[in-house]
Amino acid sequence: MFKTNVFGLVRVTHAFLPLLERSAAPVMVNVSSGLASFARAGSGYLGVAHPASETAVNMLTVQFAKAFPRMRINAVEPGYTATALNRHQGVPTVEQGAEIIVRWLDWDRTARPAATWTRQAHCPGRRRRSPAHAHHRQPSAPPARQE
Repeated sequence: MFKTNVFGLVRVTHAFLPLLERSAAPVMVNVSSGLASFARAGSGYLGVAHPASETAVNMLTVQFAKAFPRMRINAVEPGYTATALNRHQGVPTVEQGAEIIVRWLDWDRTARPAATWTRQAHCPGRRRRSPAHAHHRQPSAPPARQE
């Protein structure tokens, strides 16, 4: 998990930095997981590597956003998506899960950097509460894609 989720993210980011730095509007959207939430740590998921690697993705997102303030760098959590990894038990389809990623790539350039956005709620990188808390306010989500 760390090889792909963490070290892969660092390698790909470093490989694309020259292109991102030349861009007029550089955007990076990392894919995170609800398993990275400290509030969900006792949810019954018994794995160690996946939650720990996704938590590292969130921290890398925050650190990259601080290191490259001209770039819009965020992480999104597409929800418990139906994939082979969970034997297709997730609720949104892969296409539905990918929608939030694509929307954040296209969205307003004034969006706050270094935040984790979920299908349900917004969790800024500096905040300690997770989207599992019911009192989270809903973000002004990116607009629906225009066909």
